[in-house]
Amino acid sequence: VNVLKDFLDRFGYKLDNAHKARVYTNLGFYEEYSKEALEFLTKAYELTSPYIETYTGLGLYYFSEFQECKLSKDDFYNTQKNISLSKKYFEIAKDMDKSYTSAFNYAVCLFELNEYEQAEAIFLDLLKKYPNRMSLILAISYCEAYLGNKEKSIYYLKQVKAGRDDNYSLNTD
Repeated sequence: VNVLKDFLDRFGYKLDNAHKARVYTNLGFYEEYSKEALEFLTKAYELTSPYIETYTGLGLYYFSEFQECKLSKDDFYNTQKNISLSKKYFEIAKDMDKSYTSAFNYAVCLFELNEYEQAEAIFLDLLKKYPNRMSLILAISYCEAYLGNKEKSIYYLKQVKAGRDDNYSLNTD
């Protein structure tokens, strides 16, 4: 970490914003969910980082903060602020990269914001591309339950089988 900080101090003036953003993003990941990580990732964001990792890192940071607020029964404002920021950054990542992970992360934020129909639409779209992924089927079941569709929820829940998805267990998504 210190080597990268020293590098920026000594040679930062020679780097364009994209290269600085890459260094700040790397520093943010080295710091792992600390206030320093947030500072580095925010600097990369302010430089209009062209790297999906910047926005994924910010989304993960704020999602982690959201979960901590939710578990500690923190005030509603902080909880909503964190999940809204997580959604913002995951949406940027999703728009940059059409990967499973980017779409899934964004849909989970929608779910946590009680935007069940939008979340379900993304989960269903992902299920078409990644059939038999148990975490998606379970997420769709949850959406249906929160939308009040008990029968549909049970239908999807009955499809969830341990060991059915060799590459992704329910513990990995």
